Amino acid sequence: MSKDIVQDFTDYADVLFKNFGDRVQYFLTLNEPSAQCGFAYAQHKWPPALNLTESARYVCVHHKNLAHASVVQHARKNYANKKFKFGMPLIVAWGEPLTNSQADLDAQDRFLTHQTKWNWGPLVDGDYPEMMKKDAVIGKYFPTYTEDEKKMLKGTMDFAAVNYYSASYIFNAPGRGLEGDFDGTQVRDGVVLGPVSGTPWQTVYPVGIRGLLNWINKTFKMEIVVAECGTSVPNEANMTIAQAVDDKFRQSFFEGITEHFSKAVREDKLPVSMFLGWALLDNFEWITYDEHFGVIGVDRSTPKMTRYIKNSARFLQKYFADNAKTPFGRYGSANGPFTGTSSEMKASTFGISGILLFISLIF
Repeated sequence: MSKDIVQDFTDYADVLFKNFGDRVQYFLTLNEPSAQCGFAYAQHKWPPALNLTESARYVCVHHKNLAHASVVQHARKNYANKKFKFGMPLIVAWGEPLTNSQADLDAQDRFLTHQTKWNWGPLVDGDYPEMMKKDAVIGKYFPTYTEDEKKMLKGTMDFAAVNYYSASYIFNAPGRGLEGDFDGTQVRDGVVLGPVSGTPWQTVYPVGIRGLLNWINKTFKMEIVVAECGTSVPNEANMTIAQAVDDKFRQSFFEGITEHFSKAVREDKLPVSMFLGWALLDNFEWITYDEHFGVIGVDRSTPKMTRYIKNSARFLQKYFADNAKTPFGRYGSANGPFTGTSSEMKASTFGISGILLFISLIF
């Protein structure tokens, strides 16, 4: 909540540049800032779990935008020869228009704009969009940037990093009290948009990733990175290991996601450079161990937290092996552990040992 975080975060980033700058080019600065700020300072859910007013969420995001910009400007001034690239990952749900009416199409655009331009707007243009500052519901919460801060912010996003999980039907709803006069539903003509995962807010809709990537490309016109994309399996926490390994729900999710992701890259020719699946391992997700997103399971009942590879991991391993062209390091391929040089390897995947993240799909 303090503006001191801007310089503190810049000092921290400098340590990373000095220690990893010879090996890392792409940096994700602050993950899902609006979610973290909301749950941590306005909704009493995530550490430090404060229940402040809604305006605290906007102050927090305001400072995060400045911290990102400060880091990027510091890097450009002091590490220009490294040619670092910076992005701020946002969780963005796809909005499928409920109808083909212009009102619902406009509502869809407002829905996507409100999810993205709160953070990316200042990093691209130097300030929040006027439509958000004038919004009847949330406009009063936005702090003001000084002219010097606007100059520091503008142009500090090198690529759009998006985390895709869920979707809704979106429709025009004047006066509904939601940001931007829109609302959402999961049902159209009696048909549900998609199944709900083991995470109550996630409606699985793989086709949405293609629409979302096209909208981001049209709106921001820059390189795109899918920084997170995955799903939890309903009731997996109560399954046996054998049942969890046969994760048909998650494998079906990734089959659909990769199909539509590939179409976005190959058919739509979008400037998408990477795909990072979420997650490598089951972890303390959403402040609980009950929601499992990992393609590799963790048996917490064993002293060494034994890992086991799920079928969705093997699907992704083959998908990356068949499609990725440019590796970032020495990883295993679908045909076994990689032993040659980096330039000889066809795909960036994780090996059968399950200790390496499935990194960077580049067509």
